Amino acid sequence: MTTRTKMAALALVAVLLAAAVVFGVFSKRPTLMWDASPGATRYEVQIDGVLLGSFTETRARLPRGFVTGEHTVEVRACIDQSCSPWQTLTAR
Repeated sequence: MTTRTKMAALALVAVLLAAAVVFGVFSKRPTLMWDASPGATRYEVQIDGVLLGSFTETRARLPRGFVTGEHTVEVRACIDQSCSPWQTLTAR
């Protein structure tokens, strides 16, 4: 592989990486937000009964490709291994 070919390949990789970064920055991904619960160390979020994840902040970004529409979104506050009952999030 010549130096010129290597430089062209590196330039192409740089362009592809830049495109991926720009797409990630500008793609719209809704964010869920909820009120803090005193003493909570983490929050669990589920959508339609499927656990989205555990979060230490009172917000969570929805996964890429998530189709908005009619969904049941629930959150619960946790301290160590104990968690509150699931609470349905409502749009504000």
